[in-house]
Parts: sequence; C-alpha cells; structure tokens
Amino acid sequence: MKKQVFLLLPLLLLTSCSLTNTYDYENKEYDEGKLFEVEEDSNMVVDGKEDSVYKNIEPITIYESEYDITFTTKTYFGTNGFYIYSHVENDTTVFYNKYENTDPYRNDGVEIHISIDTDEYFTYENLIKNNKITLNTLQIRTDVSNKCQTWVGNNQQTNNLYEWTQYFKPVISAVNVDGRINKKDGATGYSIELFVPYSNFNLTSAPSKISIMPAFNNANDDSYRKWFTLKGMSHNQPSSWLIINNNNEIEYPGKGYEIPSLELTAKEDDPKYNNQYAAILREVDDKNKNKVDRVSFKMFVGMDGIYTQFIIKDKEKSSYSDSIYENDGVEFYIDTIREVQPSVYRTGIYRFLIDVDNGVQTDFAMDGLNNTYPVKIATATKISIEEIEEETIYSYKYKYVFEMFVPFESINLKYSSSLMVNSSFAYKSPNEASYMERIDSANLVREDLFCIDGRWCWDPGAYWWVSKKGLM
Repeated sequence: MKKQVFLLLPLLLLTSCSLTNTYDYENKEYDEGKLFEVEEDSNMVVDGKEDSVYKNIEPITIYESEYDITFTTKTYFGTNGFYIYSHVENDTTVFYNKYENTDPYRNDGVEIHISIDTDEYFTYENLIKNNKITLNTLQIRTDVSNKCQTWVGNNQQTNNLYEWTQYFKPVISAVNVDGRINKKDGATGYSIELFVPYSNFNLTSAPSKISIMPAFNNANDDSYRKWFTLKGMSHNQPSSWLIINNNNEIEYPGKGYEIPSLELTAKEDDPKYNNQYAAILREVDDKNKNKVDRVSFKMFVGMDGIYTQFIIKDKEKSSYSDSIYENDGVEFYIDTIREVQPSVYRTGIYRFLIDVDNGVQTDFAMDGLNNTYPVKIATATKISIEEIEEETIYSYKYKYVFEMFVPFESINLKYSSSLMVNSSFAYKSPNEASYMERIDSANLVREDLFCIDGRWCWDPGAYWWVSKKGLM
C-alpha cells in the first residue's frame, strides 16, 4: 500500500496546482424513495390504471392465440412526456420471480420500444445498415413487480451485435394486477402504465409523431417464458413499428379501408372465386407420380382492392410461434408496375405473409434493395381450419383456407376497368419436405408465368402471373 500512495501523490499535487478556481459540488437531494426527478403533467397520475385520457384512444391490439391472451397499448402525448397504458387481459397466472437480480423479461411484463426517427427508418441509407436502430430510440422493460430497465439504441454496425445497450433513462412506472400474483388461476390480467419524459429524447415538447413497438412477456414459472408482439413487427426492424402522431392517432397506408365490399368467408366454395384462374401446387412422390393437388391460389381485381384465396392441405399443424416464419402459412407478391421479367426487387412490389394463427406481415420493396422490408399497411384477412382424413399416401390432416383483401389505398393504386397486377406465391410448412409440381387450372404453362429470376419454375418457389378481372 505504501508504494501505491507514493505513486499517486505527485499526480494529486500536479492536479491541484493546475487549478485556478475553486469548485464546489453539492449532491442533489431527492424526495425519499426517488432516484430521479421528472416533471409530470398536472392532470396525470401514474397509477397503472386506465385514466380518462386513454378512454377514446385507439389501442394497438395484440392477440396471442396459444394462451388466449389479448394485449392492448394506448399512447397519450402529454405536455411533458408520453403516457403509455398497457393492459394484458386473460393472463390467469401472473408470475414474477422473487429473486432480487432477476431481469424483468423473465417475469410477466411489458416492453415498449419508442423512436422519434420515424422518417429515417424508411430511407435507403438506413435500410441497408446492419443495425437499423438509431440513437434516438428507447426500449423500456417493465414487469409486474414494477422493476424497470431502460435500453438505448447503440447504432453499432458490427454483425451479430445486439442493437441495444442498457442505459439509465428516467421513467416512472406503475403496476395494477387484477388478482393475486404467483397463484395459479389467481388473476384475470394486469396493467402497466409508464411516463416517459420528452427530455429522454432531448426534446422540450411533443414531437409530431413517433414509431412504437409494444411487446409482452408471458412467464408462467421459472422455466417458461414467451415473448410476443404484433405479427410482422421486430425489435430490430423499426420500419415494422407503428406510427402514432401527436393527436394520439395510429397512422398507416390504407387505414380506414380495411372492410371489403365483398365479404371474406374463408370458404372453399366461395362463389366470388368460382370463375377465377387457379395456380396449383401438386405434391408428387420421388418418382414424380401419385400427383395430388395440395395448394390452390386464386386472385382477382375487385372494385375496391385485390382479393386472394388459398386452399391448402397440410400434414401437421405448425402454430403458436411469435414469428410468422415458424408457422404454417403462405406468402404472395403484388407487382403494381408489371414490368417484364421482374428479376430484381423494386419500388411498386409488395409482399404479404399470412400464418395459420391469422398473423399478418406486409412488406415493401425499394429500388436498389435486395430484399423487402416490413411496413404496416391495411389489409383484411380471414382463415378457416378443418381437420380432414383423405385416402392418399400423403396423410393430410388439415385443410386451411386463407383469404386476404388488400385495399387499393394500401398499395397506391386506383381502380380502372383495365387494371391488372402481377403476382406470385409460395406455401410454407415448417419441418416438412416434399416434392411439388406447379400447374395452372388449365394444366398449361401460361406465357405470362415466369420465375422471379426469369427461369421457368416447377417448384413451390415464387413465380409471376397476371391477375384476371373478378366478379363485381
């Protein structure tokens, strides 16, 4: 220890000699129980309850079908910050781990992601980055014990690096549990309310709009946890987040046009598809025999948008994943520009994914990008699931009918009597391999059918066709 003191002493003397002014610092005092000081709005109390300001605000609603849980989030732009009220309904076993150092995400709780860089996320420069999360982004993790963590976007562009860094930002949270914690079937749900000061984003007043992604954790015990958000959203893809303006309104293309003029039925014999051409995927064996129709895809242009129908046979149902890619499902493209030989992604192409849990993801393409990127737009979907037993060698157990309506307003189109669009599709059944053959309803390879890479296709990959005029 003597050696250490001797080495430090000259440094201390040098430092003190370099000072020309005295400097006094007094530790800031906070009210008992408070670690920080923020200015809340005079008309607001953060208590975990749905105050009157939230009553008429449109919620972001997320449904988790495996446990029949509905999660809603409402955002209110206050004078001094955002007020965010989240309610988890029908969580009958509200759980938290009593160990002191347990992270909030291991307990029942809510996560909120907020950014003020709403326009930057849609620029070409941002979309080609490895890490698309900007520095003006905040992640708030809370649980039912009212533990709260804050994380910020780190903007690091190294591959495989987590986009967020834990960093303290002042946030006020409150929890209200509808029942008892850590008791099986002892509750009906819980609510968490947050106050997030604008100063966390270096703002002195409300921005014109924000991007937001809510999520929740369902932890039934020490060993089980399921994280869930709105299908199509991702914590590292902020283009997929919803936009909310400072009138507390959710914005996205086509909003208000989701109700189609022709009813969606998700029925195989729906008459509005009777006279439409079908693209069909047939399953075959390894010798290209025993052909059985497995997937039928129909599409037509209506007066108010694009109508699509899939009829599918499946062997084992894959469902309940929070990722739309891990469930049985379909995807299709709509090319509104209809250029010949669409060998690259470009502006005017839209991608749509539907899974067996009725989850939806919508994607845009952009000139120069080598893939699509997720953006919420208005659609309407309906699905039906039927258990079947067919006398085939393929042992199909389920029949799915997926139907989707895409309003013209969502994809920047207007109706005309000559309007046609190009399309393609694929069907996905995870953990299953099979041989497939593609035909159309006339058993012909049509001249307006070709692969996305310009080659002829005889597999379940993407190919393009022209949508025919539908029943009015």
